[in-house]
Amino acid sequence: MDDKILSTEELISIYLSENYGYHSYISTKSQYLSNFDRERLIEFILKDSVNKDDETRADLLDLIGFIDKKSGVHQCIVALQNDRSELVKRRACWILQNIGNDSAVDALHNAILHDKSPGVRIDAIDTLSDLKSVESLWVIETAFKNDSGYTEDTTVKEVAEIAINYLNGLKSS
Repeated sequence: MDDKILSTEELISIYLSENYGYHSYISTKSQYLSNFDRERLIEFILKDSVNKDDETRADLLDLIGFIDKKSGVHQCIVALQNDRSELVKRRACWILQNIGNDSAVDALHNAILHDKSPGVRIDAIDTLSDLKSVESLWVIETAFKNDSGYTEDTTVKEVAEIAINYLNGLKSS
């Protein structure tokens, strides 16, 4: 594919073709779109993702974050609050970690305190730690004291303890 600036419709066409590498191609080309066109592309992706499987929805959430970080953060918050899939929620944490935006702190707190999946709670703690969210210590300490959840690899308590030590180190320096 060449370097010409593509229209939103052309990007949607590429998106629908599901050719190898279309996500990275769209995210690269979308930087040349106006805000209006980015919004249209994201709106199309959101409508199209409704009946997709969990893996595809997680990938599309990632794609939205590449197209527009602000929209990506917003959609990650929505996913953490409303999505039924552990995979999508865990990917939302990862995306928030990579974007490095702390406007999702409240949604991450809520996930730590209320999500039924230990994997989501662990990823939310990791995200807050990576965001250096010292103000989140109270939530992570609550998880350390009260959460007995675990995954194949680790427990919520182990991840919380590491995050607490790291954030306390930041607080004292």
